[in-house]
Amino acid sequence: IGAFESGTPPPPVSDCSEAAVRAAIANAPDGRIVDLSPLSHCTITLADGAFTSAVDNIAIIGPGDRTLTFDGGRHDRVILHSGGGVLKLDHLDITRGYIDGGKYAGGAVFSGGSIVLASSRVTQSMIGGAADNTQAFGGGGLYALRNVTLDESVVSGNESHGRAGGICALVGDVTVSNSTISDNHSDLEGGGVFAPGCLGVCTVGEFTTTIENSTISGNTTGTNGGGVHVTYGNVVVRNSTITANAALDAVAGGGGIFVRNVVNGAPLAPAITIVSSIVAGNTSASPAADIGGLTSVVVEGDHDIIRAMYGAPPAGTLAVDPGLLPLGDHGGPTPTHALATDSPAIDRGSNPGHFADDQRGTGYPRVSGPATDIGAFELPQPVVLDRIFTNGFD
Repeated sequence: IGAFESGTPPPPVSDCSEAAVRAAIANAPDGRIVDLSPLSHCTITLADGAFTSAVDNIAIIGPGDRTLTFDGGRHDRVILHSGGGVLKLDHLDITRGYIDGGKYAGGAVFSGGSIVLASSRVTQSMIGGAADNTQAFGGGGLYALRNVTLDESVVSGNESHGRAGGICALVGDVTVSNSTISDNHSDLEGGGVFAPGCLGVCTVGEFTTTIENSTISGNTTGTNGGGVHVTYGNVVVRNSTITANAALDAVAGGGGIFVRNVVNGAPLAPAITIVSSIVAGNTSASPAADIGGLTSVVVEGDHDIIRAMYGAPPAGTLAVDPGLLPLGDHGGPTPTHALATDSPAIDRGSNPGHFADDQRGTGYPRVSGPATDIGAFELPQPVVLDRIFTNGFD
């Protein structure tokens, strides 16, 4: 209907081959979905370089069982999107990308616009070059010039010899929901997440890094911001767990979260809000192991567990061991840190976002018991059997 004829969408790709998938992605017009849903239990190891798309907006959709794997073989990045719109990757397993040319950005996936990663995994990819490479913008896993959004996804085991082991959004928002960012490493800033929020003219608070119902764990950096590194952007953390991350910087710390609140001698004051979250058990060479900065960091929020930060935590914050079990499969599509049965996080949190479920999704209610638990994981309450009113006796 109307003046424009869109044409007939191409049929789903049913050939599990590099050539078929490459052609479908390269030839897709702007705004088109590349349907790879028939390619269940298919692994494509790239022999001819990255899959490329030059259109602004494109979506690449894999099978519902999440068994389509793109393997870069550590020869090249896996997906190169040069358009300025949105690259959506859904139900894909993207692994073993590698890049060491140009500005060294996007080991697995590079976008000149924004990336949306949904129900997918990006793992074991790398930004190469010399160690401590200041030319590397980073993003061992994902690099976007604009925004990066994760939903029900995993970014894990990626590495950068420069900045941003896991993901980098250069001048945009980072939104992490129901996801896990774990075991990534960068030589420089931002082991898990690097969000400078600046290129050229820089405005404090123009962009926001939002982490909700998510886990950031086991990421490391040679400088600061083992889990998360932000500069000009605001930070919002709700019902999340940030733990076991490490930073080696001896001055500013920030094994969990680092806020670069001084640039070229000028103080910055981005808004930092942390609610019903665990930011504890991180390490750094500085005492500010969980939340660090170049000067005292101002944090708003409530119902948190924060053990060591540069500055005073919000009133009522618990500075205790949160009682976390190791990162693992505790149900749902993404790994989490379950709570020990004696954890002080149990029933001490809040749910301002009115989340129906915890990080694990459907079947794992966000509130189980008298109140919400602090962090990304909700410990289910034991079932108590009524031994009196049973077998029809009432």
